[in-house]
Amino acid sequence: MPDTGFYRHLSILSILTLALFSWEQISWEQTDAGEIRPAEPLQMSDPQLPALVAQKIRQLSSRQLEIRQTAEKGLVELGPEALPFLPSPEVLGDASSRDALRRVRQQLEMLRAREAAQPSRITLSGTFTANRLEAEFLQQTSNPVRLLKNSPATTYTVNWQGLTFWEAIANLLEVSDLAIDPDSMGSTLTLISSTKSAAERSVIPSGPFAWSVESIEQKPLSGTPGSIARLHIRVRTEPRLDPLFVFVNSQDWQVNALVKTAGEKEPALEKLNLWNPSARYELVAGSVQQGTTFTIDAILPEGKIPSEYQISGKALIHTGLVKQEFDFAANRLKPGQSIRRGGVTITIRAVSAPETKPATIELSTAYDVSGPAFESHRAWVFHRQAWIKRGKTGTLEPFVELNVTQAAAGITMAEFTFANPLTESETFVYSAPLLLSDLEATLKTTIPVAR
Repeated sequence: MPDTGFYRHLSILSILTLALFSWEQISWEQTDAGEIRPAEPLQMSDPQLPALVAQKIRQLSSRQLEIRQTAEKGLVELGPEALPFLPSPEVLGDASSRDALRRVRQQLEMLRAREAAQPSRITLSGTFTANRLEAEFLQQTSNPVRLLKNSPATTYTVNWQGLTFWEAIANLLEVSDLAIDPDSMGSTLTLISSTKSAAERSVIPSGPFAWSVESIEQKPLSGTPGSIARLHIRVRTEPRLDPLFVFVNSQDWQVNALVKTAGEKEPALEKLNLWNPSARYELVAGSVQQGTTFTIDAILPEGKIPSEYQISGKALIHTGLVKQEFDFAANRLKPGQSIRRGGVTITIRAVSAPETKPATIELSTAYDVSGPAFESHRAWVFHRQAWIKRGKTGTLEPFVELNVTQAAAGITMAEFTFANPLTESETFVYSAPLLLSDLEATLKTTIPVAR
């Protein structure tokens, strides 16, 4: 039978704090006494949702089959907004209700994945300060953006009517001197003033992704009279997403060149053969600022002078459609402390003493649902992002060493080592990818050759 104390607590909490919850950010936290409860109460959109979810979860344990089936169907009909209010299956007392809860979560996560895979959009028109633009990006697209200007009085005039996030960023780069800062850390897209040309600063939107052709080098081709046109290509995702791996198949790419030979007046379009058409790349995805870069090599025949390149292709990006951060205040950090959010439970296993250098933190990551998505590269996928938030400015310090101590289906344990001690005024942050999916990013563009 289910834990009635849990549900009684949830019902009371729902009544007292309905106006304070946010379905997007609410989490489930395990207390020292082992109780599972909602953590971080914030504002939510539907004040009745927690109570509805709790009621239907209770009905999953009914002795009547019809009531159980109706409750399971009703939870699914509540939609992905109900996901944050679903408890861990382990808190339910019988196997059938636990299995039903797992089925509900899987269906709701599939629905949420479809929604999250769509590009976010923004509508905004007028003249705005950097602070206002940052706030609008975050509110309308859930993407954190930071604009660093030499003068705080700088304003930007935009006219965005339902543009995708990357279309808006591309327009902002076009009407300003801003460029993406590839050296920034964290999950915020940082834009800085740049002396580069507009073409060098531009990005090419493609749904929730953005491309840029960083450079095209022409190199001699050893053993033949021709040359190689080496295209350096970069792909980025929206900051709200968590890219894990980028898969590139050379056969998916085509390069045409507008070329002419010496003495010819009119150029002709020519399809170029790829230097290594059978190449396949599996790349670890970079941060939102850095993106992921790769090269495509095309053979330029002898004597051909290109004036532009036409490039088309695609990449498959293994992406966590939801990026969930877990914040552990250092002054309360201790073994056994556990935080649950979105079907993932993070538990601290060991932590070095305060002021010990270097600081070490061991934790476990457990997912409710295991399977192929968790088997592939699970150690790297589940333990790739962690940092210490230091000082009043929130400076982020990444870990310097990662040691995976145990790995199994849907659960891993790892130890992070940092260069500096962890003090009581700081915060340890771990980021877990949720709703792992393969998304296709396509590129089609024309790049003129600089002379």
